[in-house]
Amino acid sequence: MSSLGEGIDNVIEKKIENSGNGAGALIAAIRLLNRGGIVRWALRVLTKEVEFNGEKKPLMEWVLAKYAGESQCPTVAHFVAPFFEMGMKLATAWLHADEEPIKELLSDPAIRRGGIVTTLRGA
Repeated sequence: MSSLGEGIDNVIEKKIENSGNGAGALIAAIRLLNRGGIVRWALRVLTKEVEFNGEKKPLMEWVLAKYAGESQCPTVAHFVAPFFEMGMKLATAWLHADEEPIKELLSDPAIRRGGIVTTLRGA
């Protein structure tokens, strides 16, 4: 008989396989990371606005851009991004997912701002 955790792992794995563009893995990873109180506090900090080259965006948007491969980010994003990358690596490893589709999905600024940052602000 399989444990409850294995059952959940199987359901998540099937959902990831069915979402070929990385959106399912990204949502599952964020849900996993959003369970702890420290992570919620960090998300509140990451939704604060940061200005860089005349653009004012939430820090999370800059961190997601850095994660997706963009290099033009504020210095604070360069300090925060490694922690976010580590969390995403852990979550995608636990979910047996590939990071590349997630990075490809996050390369679109509309997805970062409208889909991810706005949703996390409401959480």
